[in-house]
Amino acid sequence: MTRRPLVTALVLSYNGWPLLAECLRNVTAQDWPGLDILVVDNGSTDNTAANVRREFPQARLLSLPKNIGFAAANNAGVEHSPAEYMALISNDVYLPTNFISRLVAALEADPLAAIAGPGVYNLKLNMAHYPGNGTMSLTGTIIQSAFKDPSLTFGAAGCSLVYKRNLLGPPFDPDYGFFHEEIHLAWRARLMGYRVLRLPDTVVKHIGGATVGDLSDDNRFLLERNRCLNFLTLFAPWTRLRVWPLMWLARAAERLSDRRQGRSSAPIRRARAWVRAHAGEIADKRRLLQSQRSVPDAEIVRWMSGKLTNHTGFGGWLLNLLSRGWCRLVGLKTWEGWERKQ
Repeated sequence: MTRRPLVTALVLSYNGWPLLAECLRNVTAQDWPGLDILVVDNGSTDNTAANVRREFPQARLLSLPKNIGFAAANNAGVEHSPAEYMALISNDVYLPTNFISRLVAALEADPLAAIAGPGVYNLKLNMAHYPGNGTMSLTGTIIQSAFKDPSLTFGAAGCSLVYKRNLLGPPFDPDYGFFHEEIHLAWRARLMGYRVLRLPDTVVKHIGGATVGDLSDDNRFLLERNRCLNFLTLFAPWTRLRVWPLMWLARAAERLSDRRQGRSSAPIRRARAWVRAHAGEIADKRRLLQSQRSVPDAEIVRWMSGKLTNHTGFGGWLLNLLSRGWCRLVGLKTWEGWERKQ
């Protein structure tokens, strides 16, 4: 008899009942018998909790008294589940009926795989512009179309993934709120020696930004702060030292871009002030993460890009040329170096 592990589909929502209702219809239609469905209402004020109880009585409900952020709310939901596999699903995705079964089967087949993600079709983007799968730069920028092989990935998108709870425990650092939390999860898994899978033939449709909204000053603060946290806690000291010049180069380019576009640099300054003020806490996070390390940074850096930007003009070309040249000079073998060997 084939073993069928317990799976929880954890659907997080904040003031998005119409989206949540459609998402839950997708979840309840999954072809996984005995699926445990848990809705985490992150302090909504749009009557979400009552609507879930009335229209989806088969789902369990965790109603939080206030919005505690994407990362902490997902962690709270995980704590309320006994499942071996956790499917983390945002309310603004449309799932195929085999989403759970395909991703769980892939994880079951690979003992060293800790996370699996689908292909993601972003409904707010022209996906024809992104023929390949993206990764992240050494400085924390998403670099589009890095991998020609659609099954390769650095991490799974936070909008829809399945992970092995027994390997990784709570998925996110709750201090992140949102932004870069899924990068932290994938990076932590790789640091511990686990693999991240991508199933390009299992595709979800993602609205994107339905809850987070536009790139406000608060969101820019979180993006910069969390990028710094990843850099400071997940890289080993020698890698961090070699990447520092690229961080400064990226920041200089970003300041110039902000000035040209009339954006305030106040959120960025605020993020860096936060990092300086919390140096002790960051050191504690770094010690904990590094104590879990089982592979060297070389095994992780190979899945990252040596580029700094996706811009294709002369400025972007020059930045990427300088960045990749520096990587070669100091021995940071990113995906571009590995790809030439394929």
